Amino acid sequence: MNTLEARVARIEQRSRLRTALTMAGCVAVGAWMGAAADPTSRQLMGSGLVIVDQTGRPVIDLGVDDSGAGRMHLRGPSGVAEVVLSGGSAGGRLDLYAADGGRLAKLAASPSGDGMLLLSDTGGGPLMRIGRWIPEASPSVWTPPLTDPSTP
Repeated sequence: MNTLEARVARIEQRSRLRTALTMAGCVAVGAWMGAAADPTSRQLMGSGLVIVDQTGRPVIDLGVDDSGAGRMHLRGPSGVAEVVLSGGSAGGRLDLYAADGGRLAKLAASPSGDGMLLLSDTGGGPLMRIGRWIPEASPSVWTPPLTDPSTP
């Protein structure tokens, strides 16, 4: 019976050794696969990306406009783009819209190429603009006259 116990002990020892070697191999393969799949080296490429909510309604969309410049729309609950961030030949632009689609504010280049901030009323008419509109003129704050409708 002593030989039977010795034989069982050897089989158990071999089993433990095989289990340890298998586990070490799995850890090594997992580490190698993890290193090969480094998320910082991945790149997602495409012509557009749309992020939707639980019902499938677009909430954020990224894409390219007709001129080849990038743009991003953040949409409100009604689906209207309320924040639009875009790039182009004149530089970057940020537009803020109300839920009904009327522009509230615009931050972009002015006709002179300088920075501009335009604030609008609920109807989309200009309330105030800040910037330089004529090259080599001094920057100014413009408000519309009370009598005439006017656009900057």
